[in-house]
Amino acid sequence: NKHRLVAARELAEVIWPEEIIDNPYAMIKNVAFRTKKAFEKICDLPVIVAEAGTYSINRSLEFEIDTAEFEYKCKLAANTSMSKRKRLEACKAAFELYTGRMLPNFESVSWLMTRTCYMQVLYIDMVRSYLELLSEMNEYAEMLNVAGRAMSQEALDGDIHLLILKTLITNRKKELAKNYYMRVKS
Repeated sequence: NKHRLVAARELAEVIWPEEIIDNPYAMIKNVAFRTKKAFEKICDLPVIVAEAGTYSINRSLEFEIDTAEFEYKCKLAANTSMSKRKRLEACKAAFELYTGRMLPNFESVSWLMTRTCYMQVLYIDMVRSYLELLSEMNEYAEMLNVAGRAMSQEALDGDIHLLILKTLITNRKKELAKNYYMRVKS
């Protein structure tokens, strides 16, 4: 919500969803003050701006947001009108950005669940594209590295395992295929 004003009551509902709050403005004012103080250590300008019972991020500041960059790179990776090399670069960049689920201790918060699921779908689709591109370029070792790391981040569907096995077998890498199968099976 970096481009909009957010009311104190709305912030209170996000931060304390299970509680009924009599004076959300006072509670949010306290949280905002502490947050502003924390940001003072890393930014000369105020990061949070308060005006008339609402809060926003200072619009004069430029931010790089990893989820936005990840989403952008995933869209580039899916763009089949681009060269395979450019798509592969986008896949690699997106793959490096993804570090797992967003805010894992808050997965039950409703607004975050939707965003987390969306990011997971983007990630799995990007991994599929990444592995297919690596397969087309006969980059088997990198395929296995990507698949291994991807599986440690997210439970991936069987299609990815099948793609890797098919690629290895098609390219007469039967021992690698067997080892990969045994690793997945266990």
